[in-house]
Parts: sequence; structure tokens; C-alpha cells
Amino acid sequence: MVISFHKSLSGCILAVVVVAAVLGGCKGQPHPDQEASSATTGHDEAVGSQEPNSVRDLIAVLQQRLRDNNRDQVLKMIRFPVQVGEVGGIEDPAEFRRAYDKALLDEASFRRDYDRIWNPDVTKAVLSENPDEMMWPSGALAQYVGCGEVWFEKKEDGRFLITGFDRSAYRIAGISLRDCYRARDFLKELQLAIAGNKREQVAAMLRYPLRYHGEHKTITIQDARQTLLLYDSVFSASLRHAIAEQRVRHLIGRADGLGIERGYLWFNEPSENGEFKVVSIFEPPT
Repeated sequence: MVISFHKSLSGCILAVVVVAAVLGGCKGQPHPDQEASSATTGHDEAVGSQEPNSVRDLIAVLQQRLRDNNRDQVLKMIRFPVQVGEVGGIEDPAEFRRAYDKALLDEASFRRDYDRIWNPDVTKAVLSENPDEMMWPSGALAQYVGCGEVWFEKKEDGRFLITGFDRSAYRIAGISLRDCYRARDFLKELQLAIAGNKREQVAAMLRYPLRYHGEHKTITIQDARQTLLLYDSVFSASLRHAIAEQRVRHLIGRADGLGIERGYLWFNEPSENGEFKVVSIFEPPT
């Protein structure tokens, strides 16, 4: 009887252990959908919480936080006070200082105006960027997104922080944010016209008289007819290549207009009709 009792007790204990193990196993194994959801959430949290230490990371992290509407995390990427909007065209120093101070927002003011500052145009400019194409130019003091909707700087510790909003990248040339995109469209149109050998269209995109700076001499081209006569000399293979290779976001600006890299071709916006025109050409080395 004693032996039978112990056998029965052992069987009960074993049964309890088995049931507990089964229940514990069921509780410890999440549903496949739950497991995938948890992994995704963990990834999003990791992306949203990391501190960007490269331009590519800055844009990628900012894009993710904007998509998630994670305002607190977006605010952590901004250096306060932050400048919002242009401040220029004011000659009086005291008046300029007042305007500049007004453009600087602390965190509380920024939170209040968050939707106005992160409006659809600014958000679109950020989300449209390809992080892999963003870079920090050698010797740069600041870099921008889009045409200047968002500006950021590199701090001494290697981090990147947003320092400004809605300041045209080409304000030195008197070109607004809106006109910056028009200038880029002009360059794209010129690239297509040259690639398609549409000579009359190209000639119509020049402002006359136009100064052409050749390797040995400078000439003045008076009209479209003269451009067509000299087309192969003016738009040489090396110039066509330089124009074709130019990325629109890498245009350079100065007080009298915009140019492609290395300054072989310059264009600006004449006041009489608001259309961009090529104003000077420099022959590239062969």
C-alpha cells in the first residue's frame, strides 16, 4: 500500500509538472504576428531614439520622426533658440537686431507654432530628400534640406542639429525659396534641351547680349541667330558634359546669379518678365 501510494503521488506530481510546462510554454511563445509587431516597434524606437552623427543619419532619423509625428523627438534635433524665416534687407542695425531677435524662437514658442513651422511644404522638402545623396561639404559651416526649408550645423562633438527654417539657400542671389525651385526647373529644362540637340530652344534660353568667355578670347553674342551659327563652339562637348552632369541641388550662388559647379555657366532672373536666362558662359578646359 505504501508503494502504491508513492507511485500515485509521483504520477500526480509529474502530471502537474507537464501541465505547468505546457501552460508556461504557451504563455512564453507569442503569436507570430505579435512577434513581428514587437520587432517592428523595437526597430522604430531604435531609429527614433538614436542621435544622428552624420548628414545621412540626420535626414533618415528626421524623416522617421516626422512620419511618426514624434514631436518630442523632433524637438530634440533642434538647437534653441532657432531662427525661423529670413531676416534681410534692413539697413538700420537696431531695426535689424529687433527683426532678428523676433525670428529666434525658444522651445516653448516653437511648440506653440509647431504646425505652422512644420507645414506641408517644409515636411515635403524633408521627406523628398534621399539620405544617401546628402553630404557635408568640406569646410562647410551649414547645410540645408530642399531649397533651404531646414538648415543644420555640425557641432564640435560631431552631432548635427537643426538651426534654422525657411531661409532660401540662394538668398545671396536674391532668389526666394519658391524661385529656387523655378531655377532648378530651368536647369532641368536646359539639360533636356541640350541632350535632345534642340538648338533653337537652347538659343531662346539665353539673354542677349551674352558674353562668351573662350579659352583665347571673349566674344559678345548678340542674338539667337548668332548663337545658332556658333552653337558647336559655344556649347562644346566639354560644356555639354558639365551641364549634363550638374545636380540641381548643387548649384552655386553669388550676388549676380546662379551657376553650375566650377562656374562654366551662369543664369539669373531678369526683372522684365521673371524668366530665368543664361547670362554668361565660360569655356571649360578640353
